[in-house]
Amino acid sequence: MYLQKIEIQGFKSFAEPTTLVFNKELTAIVGPNGSGKSNIADAIRWVLGEQSLKLLRGKKSEDVIFAGSDTKSRLGFAKVILYLDNVDRKSDLDYDQIVIERSMNRNGESEYLVNNNKARLSDIQIMLAKASVGQKSYSVIGQGMIDTLLALSAQERRDFFDEATGVRQYQLKKSQALNKLDHTEDNLEQAELVLQELEPRLRTLSRQVRRLERKEDLEQQLIRSQNECYSFLLGNLDAELASSRAKLSKAEAAITELTRQQKDIQRRIDADEHEKGRGEAYNTLQKKLFNLQQEYNTLSKKKIVLEGQKDLELIQKGESESVLLAQRLSELENKKNSLAADIDELQHQTKKGQSLVAALEKSIRESSEKLSRIEHELAAPRGIDQSTIEATARELHDEHERITLYIERMASTDDIASFKERFRTFAGKLKSFLQHLRTAKQDTHEGLWKSFTQLNSDHKHIDQELRNEELSFGRKQHELDIARRQLSETEKEIAELSRHAEQDKDEHAISSDIREIEKTLAGKEAEVKILREQIDTFNEREEAKKQELVDLQKKFRLLQHDFTIKNNEVTALKVELAKIETKKEDLEREIAQEAPRFSRIEAGRVNEVELRERIETLKRQLNIIGGIDTETVKEYGEVKEKHDFLTQQTTDLWSAQKSLITLIKELDEHITKQFEQAFKGINTLFGKYFKRLFDGGTAKLTLNMIQEAPEDSEEADDEPEDDEKKNETEGTKPKKGLSEIKKLKAQHFDYTIDILAVPPGKKLSGINMLSGGEKAMTAIALICAIIANNPPPFVVLDEVDAALDEANSIRFAEIISELLDRSQFITITHNRATMHQAKILYGVTMGDDGISHLLSVNFSEADKLSS
Repeated sequence: MYLQKIEIQGFKSFAEPTTLVFNKELTAIVGPNGSGKSNIADAIRWVLGEQSLKLLRGKKSEDVIFAGSDTKSRLGFAKVILYLDNVDRKSDLDYDQIVIERSMNRNGESEYLVNNNKARLSDIQIMLAKASVGQKSYSVIGQGMIDTLLALSAQERRDFFDEATGVRQYQLKKSQALNKLDHTEDNLEQAELVLQELEPRLRTLSRQVRRLERKEDLEQQLIRSQNECYSFLLGNLDAELASSRAKLSKAEAAITELTRQQKDIQRRIDADEHEKGRGEAYNTLQKKLFNLQQEYNTLSKKKIVLEGQKDLELIQKGESESVLLAQRLSELENKKNSLAADIDELQHQTKKGQSLVAALEKSIRESSEKLSRIEHELAAPRGIDQSTIEATARELHDEHERITLYIERMASTDDIASFKERFRTFAGKLKSFLQHLRTAKQDTHEGLWKSFTQLNSDHKHIDQELRNEELSFGRKQHELDIARRQLSETEKEIAELSRHAEQDKDEHAISSDIREIEKTLAGKEAEVKILREQIDTFNEREEAKKQELVDLQKKFRLLQHDFTIKNNEVTALKVELAKIETKKEDLEREIAQEAPRFSRIEAGRVNEVELRERIETLKRQLNIIGGIDTETVKEYGEVKEKHDFLTQQTTDLWSAQKSLITLIKELDEHITKQFEQAFKGINTLFGKYFKRLFDGGTAKLTLNMIQEAPEDSEEADDEPEDDEKKNETEGTKPKKGLSEIKKLKAQHFDYTIDILAVPPGKKLSGINMLSGGEKAMTAIALICAIIANNPPPFVVLDEVDAALDEANSIRFAEIISELLDRSQFITITHNRATMHQAKILYGVTMGDDGISHLLSVNFSEADKLSS
C-alpha cells in the first residue's frame, strides 16, 4: 500500500482544486515560509480523521476552510480526497484502490466517504489502524512535533506509542466492545423488567386457553384424517392421470413420427414422379448409338468391297483357297461378334433377374415383419383356447424368422426351389391360422384382421412372382451357358484358321486399307459397346427407381394403416383422460368445501370407508364443543410470542455478554503481547539510529506498566455468589460475571515510557538536559526506529530536519533512503540534503491573493529528457 495522490480544494490556503501525485520514492515539498507547505500535511492528517484543532493549527472547525483574501472571497466548504494503492491488500477492503474523502461546510456538517460510500469515522480509524496508518502518530509528523515529542505528556506519549506498536486497532476494538457491553447490560435490564410484567398476564391467559386444548386436538385429528384420506384419493387419481398421460404422450409421439414418415415418403414419391429429363437423356444415348451403328455399317460395306476386290485378284492369280479361308474367317468373326452380343444381353438380363429376386426377397421380409408385429397385437378371440392361439402364433413367428434367415443365406438360383417349398408350407399354415381366427374375431380388431388378410394376399402375389422369375432366370442362365460354349468353340476355330492364314499370307496393296478399316471398326465397336453399357446402366437405374417407387407406395399404405390404428388409440386415451380429470376436479371441490386446511402428505394404502366414518365422528364431536373465543386465543398468542421473544432475547444477550467479555480479555492479552514485542524492537532500533546520528553515545526506552486495581474489589468478588444464590431461589437465570465486568471496565492498559539519551562524551541525568539540536536528533532517531520496526504505508515529515546541521542532515537523508524500501516518504523541507535525495519535487508558492499554488518537478523524467 502507498499514497498515490491527494486532491485538495478549499482547505486552508488551497482555495483552488490542487492535486499532488506521488510514487513509492521520496517526494520533497519545498517553498518559502508562509507559502502553505504545511497545509498539505494538515490536509492529509485532516482527511485521515484528525479531530484535534490544536494539531490542525486552528481554533474552530471552520478554520480549515479557506477564509478569503483581499482579491478572493471565502469558500463555503473544504474537501480533501486521499488515494491509496491497495493492490497488496494490506487493508481489509477488497479494492485495488482505496479512496478516502472528507468534506465539511461552514455549518459544521462533515462527511466521510470510502470509495464513494458513506462511512463512519470509527470504521475508517480501524481500517487505517489495521494498515498501520494513523493521523496522530508517526504517519504524519507535523511541524513542531519533533520539538515536543520528548516533552509529551503521559497520555500523549501513550497514544503515540499505541500507534507505533500497532495496538491502536485492538484498542479501538476493545473500546467498541466495552460500549457494546454497556448497551447489552441496559438491554438486559429492560428485557427483565418487561418479562416480570408479562408473566402474571400469561399465566391468566394460559388458564383460559387450557379448556380449548381439547377442541384443538380434535381439529388436528380431523385435519390429519382428512389429509390422509384425500391425499390417498388424490394420489390414486394422480397415478392414473400420469399413466394415461404417459400413454397418450407415447401414442401422440408415435402419430407424429408416422406423420413425419408419411410426409417424407410422399415427398420422395412426388419428387420421383415429377422428375424430368430422363427421356431426353435416353433419346440422346439412342441417337448417338444409331449414328455409331450407321458409321459402323458404312465402314463394314467398304471393307466388304475391298475384300471382294482382294478376293477377285487372288482368284485371278489362282489363289482361290486363300479366298475361301478368308471368307471362313470372316464368317467366324461375325459369328463370334454375334455370340458376344448375345452373351452381353443374357448377362444383362440375368443381372436384372437377380435384382428382381432381391427386391422380392426384401418385400417378403418386410411383410413377414409386419405379420409378426400384428400377431403380437392381436388379442385372443372369445370362445377360442388362448394357449392354442399363442402356441400357433409363436410357431408361425419362429417359422417366419427361419425363412428370413434362409433368404439372407441364399447364394445361387439352385436354392430357390428349396425356398419355394418352405415358403409354400409357411403360407399354408398361415392361411389355416387366419381361417381359424376369422370365425371368432371381435369387432374391435377388424382393422388388424383386415391388415393380416391383406398381408397374406401380398405373400401369395410375391410367391407367384418368385416362381415366374425363377423360371425365366433358369432359362436365361441355360442360354448363357450354351452361348459361352459356342463362343469358346468359335474362338478355337478362328485361332486355327488364323495360323493357316498367316502361313499363306501375301502382302497385297488392298490389305493395308482393309487393316485400317478393321482398326476403325474395332474402335467403333468399342464405342458401341460403351454406349450400350451406358444405356443398360440407364435402364437398370430406371428399373431400380421404379422398384423403389413401388416399395415406397407399399410402405406408405402400411404407414397409413398404422396411423389409423394409433389415431383411434389416441382418441380412446383422451376420453379416458378426460374422465379421470373430471373425477379429480370433483374431488378438489369436495376438499375445498370439507377440508379448507388440507395439506397433502405421503399416504400409503388406507381403508377409505373407515377413514370417512372417522372424519364424520370428529365433526360431530367438534359441533358439540361449539365455538371458541378467538380474541382470548389471539391475545394469548401475542403475549406468549412476546414472552418467548423476550426470553430468547435475554438468553442471546447473556450469550453476547459472555462473548464480549471473552473478546475483551483476548484483546487485552493480544495488546500486551504485541506491545511488549514491538516496544522491544523499537528500543533496539532507537539505540542503533541514535548512535548513527550522534556518531556514538547510548539511548534506550524504559517501560513502566501501571496496574490500577478496581475499587471495592473484595466486595465485588463476593457479589456473584450472593446474586447466584438469590437467583437460584427465585428460579431465574443467575447474573454471572457482574464483578468480572466491573473489573474489565476498571482495568486500563496504562504505562509510562522514560527516554534515556546520552550523546557521546557527555554524562546527562535526564532528557531535559539535552540541547535543542540534540533533542531534535533524539526525536528523529526515535521516529526512525518506530518506522523501521512497524513501517507504515507512507510517512509525511513536515520540516523535521529543520534543526539539523548539514552533516546530520546528510545522515538523516541516508537513513530515509534506507527506509524507502519499507515505507513511502513525503517530506516538507528546506534542507538541501533531503531535496537531493528526492525523485519528485513540488514547489509551493503564494501570491497576493493568499492562495497556494504548486510547481512540480519529476527528476526521473527530467533525467530522461536531458539524456
